[in-house]
Amino acid sequence: MVASFVALTVIAYNTAKDSIVSKTEDLLRAQTTVAASDIENWNIKNQQTFDAVANTIETLHLSDAETLEYFKGYYNVNEEYPNGFYLATENNELIDASGWEPEGDLRESEWYQAGLDDQFFQMGKPYIDELTGEQIVSSTRFIENFNGRSAVVSIDIKLTSVTNVVIGMDVVGKGGAVVVDVSSGSIIADNKYLELVGRNIHEDGNELYKRIGKIVKSYKIGLQSVEVDGTAYEIVLDQIEGTSWYLVTYTESDSVYGELTTLTTLLLSVGAGVTVLMCIVLTILIRSITKPLHKLAFLDCMLVMKK
Repeated sequence: MVASFVALTVIAYNTAKDSIVSKTEDLLRAQTTVAASDIENWNIKNQQTFDAVANTIETLHLSDAETLEYFKGYYNVNEEYPNGFYLATENNELIDASGWEPEGDLRESEWYQAGLDDQFFQMGKPYIDELTGEQIVSSTRFIENFNGRSAVVSIDIKLTSVTNVVIGMDVVGKGGAVVVDVSSGSIIADNKYLELVGRNIHEDGNELYKRIGKIVKSYKIGLQSVEVDGTAYEIVLDQIEGTSWYLVTYTESDSVYGELTTLTTLLLSVGAGVTVLMCIVLTILIRSITKPLHKLAFLDCMLVMKK
């Protein structure tokens, strides 16, 4: 009977263990997928808006003056890109509604060079704005014919929406989430180590983040288990489509198996209690059965002695 109970306990433990681990890992994957999808949708919506502007300029053959007036319609309208659009031609001419007066040759700027290869708006490397301290990324696109000249149109976007998505994540097991740009190693958003936002994950991150940086560079998607400084972690990576960004969620493995520790303690306690109770019951039963036999044996012995 005791052996049967132990067998049932082991079966119950293994079944519960598989269920808890599976559900926790599924939850971690689901949280990552949902957040990555939110960021992707934000990016797609922006790209569609930006491409519509560039297509209008190119299709309607707007003049420089008309383009400037068109850009004014986007200046200080959206909080995420308050400065609106700006455009630089192959002749180093600038069209901008914000009054920006750049120094040097625009054609040598990073945003101009990045836009030369893009037929649709694509985001470049994030950077920290020197004036506001905010995380910014430039999205650029090439225009083949702008009044007989080629040009690159660009817009600077605040990454507030991305930050809000990541900060709003409640990762299972009190874990964390971080968005990393694989092309530069820049940390775009984080919900645990806010001081690392804008820093390089390979150079400025803690040991866990440096390991995450290596995994991101290897383009490994999905659930992975790693150990850092003696602590085991469950990590899920998901790429943000249309960008060079990866969303990474992580949690300590102990938090995943914490429920198992409670379950193990409970089963052992119940098992020990049941075993002790069974021993007591068996002892009482044995005594109840053997007591009459002892009495009969005594009486038999007395009769023999009497004869």
